[in-house]
Amino acid sequence: MADEWSILLVEDDEDDYLITREFLEEIPGRKLNLHWVDNYEEGMALIDAGGLDICLVDYRIGGHTGLEFLAGVKAKGTQIPMVLLTGVGQRDIDVAATEAGAADFLDKSELSSTTLDRTIRYAIANAASMKALAEKTGFLETTLENTGAGIAAFDASRKLTMSNHLFDFFIDRFDSNFIKNKADITLEKIAALLDLELSQTVSVVCPDGHIFELRLNTVPSGGAVVFVLDITEQKALEETMIQARNDAQAASRAKSAFLSNISHELRTPLHSIIGYSDLILSGTDALNPKDCAGQIHESGTHLLSLIEDVLSYSKLESGEYSCNRERIFEIDGLIKASIAKVASAASRRNVTIEFTIDPQIISLFGDQMGLRQILTNLLSNAIEFSYEGGSVEVTLYALENGSASLCVRDHGVGMDPEKVDRAFVPFVQLDDSLDRSHEGTGLGLPIVKSVARHHNANVSIETMIGEGTAVFITLPPLSVDIHSPDREQVATP
Repeated sequence: MADEWSILLVEDDEDDYLITREFLEEIPGRKLNLHWVDNYEEGMALIDAGGLDICLVDYRIGGHTGLEFLAGVKAKGTQIPMVLLTGVGQRDIDVAATEAGAADFLDKSELSSTTLDRTIRYAIANAASMKALAEKTGFLETTLENTGAGIAAFDASRKLTMSNHLFDFFIDRFDSNFIKNKADITLEKIAALLDLELSQTVSVVCPDGHIFELRLNTVPSGGAVVFVLDITEQKALEETMIQARNDAQAASRAKSAFLSNISHELRTPLHSIIGYSDLILSGTDALNPKDCAGQIHESGTHLLSLIEDVLSYSKLESGEYSCNRERIFEIDGLIKASIAKVASAASRRNVTIEFTIDPQIISLFGDQMGLRQILTNLLSNAIEFSYEGGSVEVTLYALENGSASLCVRDHGVGMDPEKVDRAFVPFVQLDDSLDRSHEGTGLGLPIVKSVARHHNANVSIETMIGEGTAVFITLPPLSVDIHSPDREQVATP
């Protein structure tokens, strides 16, 4: 404590001022800087000026009272300690002074240097302690409001004693009126509002979809502290990471299955080629060389098709695919060329292929090789999954919005509609066992989808087990030239 006190005395009686000053001067070891004013206004002016350690104020100050002065100083937010002096010691005035913010209440008739010394020392020390406490409290409140988590404290009776704005905001998501009367809030009422049993850690999903984690920590006094953390982004990140891991695992399994399947697919035609070659080289008359050559040619064609699929997909995945757009007038020629490429496979299964082109469609704009690859892959699948003696239809028709739909439909075994998405995953086959009844690399539809994407076209499938499958390639308006009597045809792609 400093050796000098700066004291303000607000006293309208000069005699009382002189007596008080005399007592103050008798206090040992203190240098006093006493300011005396005899009215309310000058006292307030000195309070505003600052630099005071304590203020002694008389109960009567002209037309004002000391209680009014205390109230005025309190309204200003000034932290200077105040001591009320009165000529008559009355308990009601003492109580009123305390409620008004006075640090102490002294009866003038009992004043002495000892009393004033003790009162002033205690008042100044208490004010310093209160200031330090206020600073710590302010720091704590600032910290609680900026922790990034909702925090609420409950006493031993489980009633809410404190909560920061993030906790209030969290509760407000469930009931906008709940937090308005904090005096009635208990831990049980919050549990009922959230419709859960509060345990050490529990997750809560808000009506708007946000996910929060509540952590309940008990304290030695019997109370509890609840922390609320917004874990929406964390959960989304976890789900993304889990999905990425699952996708990576699925891709790894698919590639392993693909390598196993492709080795089987490659060995079958190779065994046929080697076997029939051996028969020809042996010079046996058991088989007609022409028949052997036919089997070798068919197996070689199948082997080439497998290799082309792998190379095509590799080119698409590496970004080396080039979509050379051109205007295609000979649409029927494009379709016929694709049908010719699968004619041998269709003949083996006695599957007929028919195609229809909407007469409104004059030409297409696209990569002729890419469109042929789409058709060839779709036709191969349709033939493969058709029943013996079945039929496949290829249709190209105009849509009202100026786009066009290319459809390849079979009436074969069909697919489970819920597994259609898997059919577009590279290296995945709906039946990936080595003894499956249908051949293939599992790259047909992924290649179709990739090439279609380079044409800004959409791919969709309609299918049902036992009723066949229809694959639709929807070409955008810019890729289609449709005859319209109301406009002149534009020949630019």
